[in-house]
Amino acid sequence: MKIWIMGTAAALALTFGIASAEASCGDYSVLRDGKHHFTATPYMPAGPSAKPGASIVGMWLVSYTSGGNPVYQGLEQWHSDGLEWEFADIPTITGDVCMGVWSKKGKTINLYHTGWTFDASGNPNGTMVLTHTDKVARDGNSFSGTFDLKFYDTEGNLVNEVSGDDNGARIAAP
Repeated sequence: MKIWIMGTAAALALTFGIASAEASCGDYSVLRDGKHHFTATPYMPAGPSAKPGASIVGMWLVSYTSGGNPVYQGLEQWHSDGLEWEFADIPTITGDVCMGVWSKKGKTINLYHTGWTFDASGNPNGTMVLTHTDKVARDGNSFSGTFDLKFYDTEGNLVNEVSGDDNGARIAAP
């Protein structure tokens, strides 16, 4: 009986955790304390020098700041088909995985991300839209630009907006 209860609890936690993470990109209000941030570690090597004018396609450690203060960091994958995926360093229950689409115009990369948001108890509380405007460095190992993150309630009313700078460092395969 005890094993069945523990197994059922684990399955429910996994099911609701995955559903929350895959469905949204979260409640970023929990990030203002600066405690959720990390820097690249030895298991996140910088990429070898890429060809000049290299693409944004690949995996990146991306940092977001507003007014010089950290907002959050994410591990992002940019795909050649124009899709993008991010795993943010925010609590899973608020939604830490989201997807977007991107396009390139000249040397400028434009990203559009959207998803559902959840409160700290896992209840749906609206949507968010994250946009980037970035440029990849000449060596192809970093990018920088600006971001705008808007939060809407369930009625579609804008309830919060955070904007600032973003920068990415390429993560290469060992």
